[in-house]
Amino acid sequence: MLVWKGKLGDLRTDRKGFVLSLGAFDGFHLGHQLIVRRVVRMARSMGLRSAVLTFEPHPDVFLGKRNGAFVLSTLRERLDLLADHGLDACFVLEFDEELSSTPATAFLEEVLRRLGVVALVLGGDAALGKGGVGGIGVVRSYLRSRGVLGLTVPEVTYRGVKLSSTLVRRFVGKGRLERVVELLGRPYFLDGEVVVGHRIGSSLGFPTANLSFPEEKLLPPVGVYAGAAKLGDALFPAAVNVGFSPTFDKGLKGPEVEAHLLGVEGDLYGRRIRLFFLRRLRDERRFSSPSELARQMEEDVRLARASFDREEGLLIRASGVSPRRTG
Repeated sequence: MLVWKGKLGDLRTDRKGFVLSLGAFDGFHLGHQLIVRRVVRMARSMGLRSAVLTFEPHPDVFLGKRNGAFVLSTLRERLDLLADHGLDACFVLEFDEELSSTPATAFLEEVLRRLGVVALVLGGDAALGKGGVGGIGVVRSYLRSRGVLGLTVPEVTYRGVKLSSTLVRRFVGKGRLERVVELLGRPYFLDGEVVVGHRIGSSLGFPTANLSFPEEKLLPPVGVYAGAAKLGDALFPAAVNVGFSPTFDKGLKGPEVEAHLLGVEGDLYGRRIRLFFLRRLRDERRFSSPSELARQMEEDVRLARASFDREEGLLIRASGVSPRRTG
């Protein structure tokens, strides 16, 4: 998948003629996936190229509507998910003051002209331009005036409620990860780089990989989770802690993410890991002694392995790799 990044005024491509969709695509839930599948299918049937136009940073973050950890998928994660769905190109526009103040029709004019858009596919709740006032009715009218085919994809509902990134955030924020799987079609995940930690896990017999990740990434609530780690071309069960390790005084200002990868040995520093969250096991709590914590971690690992075994098929589909068998 071709990836282009830049400002609206610099948007260009060597070859025009696209079926396009545009939006934040945060979390890339089942509704987003339906839109992208429609884009790819239409482009192939018309002999055109398929593409998505998205924004970085997230418009709500830039506009100050959201503070702190908010995004379901970082740009890097989003691009991976989009590429997996067969798109030919993704155009990433820098969302800045100039773009945020551009009226909907002016924005559309620039995008259609610069990319040679033949058809535009949108969800029914699309809102473009300054203040988000360019709703689907405005967009349809404008497309007709320019001779561009417009297609609206019906909304996807979940238990009678419209599926949206907001709904996904709500369930992630409550730690209801089984529900999140139903909304995304895959487990919620975090991409991070292994960094040096306090080595407390190693002293307890459960070495952990401490992950560095973008501060805007939304985490599940503080607690212990069953998960899986994609490391290179292999998948491993993981017991994951999101929190502050209250049994030890680390002086943390914010929650850290550390994972014990079952069957993995050796130095992982600098390696990138995709960490899947399967289900919440328990709250994080302070233990009376390191040995008491170690006994609890044995149980956490047992439950994490059991969850991994139950969800093996889902994990293979989500990660694209097979589990590495451990003893």
